[in-house]
Amino acid sequence: MSSVTTSPNFDHSSIDIRDVNARRAHMKAFFLHLGLWNEELEKEFRADGEEQACEVVDAAGYGQINQAYFELMVDNIVWFNLLDEGDAHDQGHDWPWDMESAVDSKDLTTYGSSKYYREWRRRKASAEVQHLISTARIVNLQALHQYHNDIPTDTQVECLFSGVSTQFPHHRIKSLAIEEVKRYVVGIMEGAFPSRTKLYTDDEILLRTNYRLIQG
Repeated sequence: MSSVTTSPNFDHSSIDIRDVNARRAHMKAFFLHLGLWNEELEKEFRADGEEQACEVVDAAGYGQINQAYFELMVDNIVWFNLLDEGDAHDQGHDWPWDMESAVDSKDLTTYGSSKYYREWRRRKASAEVQHLISTARIVNLQALHQYHNDIPTDTQVECLFSGVSTQFPHHRIKSLAIEEVKRYVVGIMEGAFPSRTKLYTDDEILLRTNYRLIQG
């Protein structure tokens, strides 16, 4: 195990951790002092850290997250990985800042929301939609609406109802709220299968209808 010491000149509390440039300059100076700084590894750890942070935030159910808080998460991961690479854990060099008291992760007004996380979610949703299309997977109405911004323009929605089916272009419901989508679907099903749907209430029609995406 490597043995590294911390100079008393490194006062972590003197840094405004919300200032990303000041924080990262301090981190670099600190790890240079420890003999653990590696420019190329830091870039690699940062790229990996952005992906890891996105996965953590997504698993926690966040649609958006404060930009400053997200960057703190990434730096925390970089810090840990630099210590890990230098075999310098348990030597008093743990992450020194309290993120929770510094930044509200849900505050999207101060610092705005993380662009990287928004783009990551967009890429993830697009990949999931392509998987749904390529596998012809059946989904419910909630899932259909969840992906409404990520479904390609030329996609058809196949509605499956009691052994029969009909289709409509997805762009017709792309900008609709969920309640409007429900009314649209009920209208489509009643128009296509009047003799079948007259036996059910609107809620029952929606409950019995499943969906499949077909790319045109």
